[in-house]
Amino acid sequence: MEKTYSGKHYETGESIRVHTNKGLIKSIESTDEDLDNFIAPGLIDIQVNGYAGIGFTHPELSIDKIREVAIKMQKIGVTTFLPTLITAPEKILLANLRTIREACIDPFIASFIPGIHLEGPFISPLDGYRGAHNLEWVLPPDLETFKRLQDAAGGRIIQLTLAPEREGAMDLIHYCQSKGTIVGLAHHNANAKQIHTAVETGARLAVHLGNGIANTMSRHENPIWPQLANNNLMISMIADGFHLTRDEMITFYKAKGRERVILTSDCTDLAGLTPGPYLWDGKEVILEAEGVIRYPEQNVLAGAASPLIRDLGIMKKCIGCTWSEVINMATLNPAGLLGLHNRGEIKAGNKADLILFQIADDKIKLLQTIKKAG
Repeated sequence: MEKTYSGKHYETGESIRVHTNKGLIKSIESTDEDLDNFIAPGLIDIQVNGYAGIGFTHPELSIDKIREVAIKMQKIGVTTFLPTLITAPEKILLANLRTIREACIDPFIASFIPGIHLEGPFISPLDGYRGAHNLEWVLPPDLETFKRLQDAAGGRIIQLTLAPEREGAMDLIHYCQSKGTIVGLAHHNANAKQIHTAVETGARLAVHLGNGIANTMSRHENPIWPQLANNNLMISMIADGFHLTRDEMITFYKAKGRERVILTSDCTDLAGLTPGPYLWDGKEVILEAEGVIRYPEQNVLAGAASPLIRDLGIMKKCIGCTWSEVINMATLNPAGLLGLHNRGEIKAGNKADLILFQIADDKIKLLQTIKKAG
């Protein structure tokens, strides 16, 4: 069924009509209409741990719950996301990877989920660098373990986040690179040589840079500088106003440039719930009204609860870029990293994943998310 959506192009400001058919953009035409809304690609979130009480590492994950997350993601402007599983017992990881694989038989769910992000268990065991990941289940990088997990996922793990300083990491990075799986670096205390070697071996992303790291460390020899300095490494950022300071956000953006920055929510299952204390993975955490989750025991943050569309406005305000630049950090850039050549841009032949919105008080007011399986 053909449908038409109108708005000002988020990059050019030109009023356009986007004609869609069977879930694809059929054509785009200019119009003389004086429109009061904008149109942009649907948001792509590469790190979604869960939402509204549903976590992708929860033992009770089901196909119905995955569908529920997809429906709720659409309501906040996200049309593509990577369900993210964090460090957990292998039996839970295997079971949940199989559940996600089975869920993706459904075309509606599959249209949201091009692959899975596995964050851990191959991370640093050190406090601070480990973040809120459970020490009991942290493992050294192991190729055979990863192969078991990938087999359970039916080959759907398209991003693996690990600590490059751990023994076995380079072998695993090399294997993933040969299979087309993107390797991200996070929750690590690697030195400059280890980081640059990891990039040379195939790592492509510094995951939520500035987070999953100790509160106190050397001013010279720390993991942040080499990840910023390496031009072959993209970065993802959590721009919720808590995970990074304004100065960090400005510095990271200036160092990497607009084409090598990806915005992600890193939202957990507590996102979308009522603020207050929660028992999360056996730990007491605090969900604050502003959309941040704190883990008092280690004085660290425990994931995020702010939707990606809200973070766009915070990022724009902090670094002073244009709306088109900040939207591209959540559409075009992640699509490029993941090799999703049919998403992230408004052009004929691409998926008709779109958002209609207005700008009010330097914030995005979402009007409609267009999403169709196909």
